[in-house]
Amino acid sequence: MAPGGASGAGRSAALGDGDAPSLDDLLDQLEAALQRLADPAAPLDQAVSDYERAGRLLGAAEARMEAAARRVAELELGRS
Repeated sequence: MAPGGASGAGRSAALGDGDAPSLDDLLDQLEAALQRLADPAAPLDQAVSDYERAGRLLGAAEARMEAAARRVAELELGRS
C-alpha cells in the first residue's frame, strides 16, 4: 500500500514536506500507518517507523483540530 493510503490517492502531501497537509491528508496518512502496524508480518523496522510516524501524524492532526476549535471560538465571540 502506498504511504498516502488507498483513500489518499491524489492527496499525498507528506508530513514535513514544507507544505502543510490538510487534516484529511493527515488522517489518511495516519490510517495507512495504522493499517501497516496491524500487519503481523510487517518487518520490525517498518513497524517501529510506522509507530513513530503515527505519533507525529496524530500530534499534527490534534494541533490542526485545536487550531480549528480556537478559530470557531473566535468567530462565535465575534457574533456575540
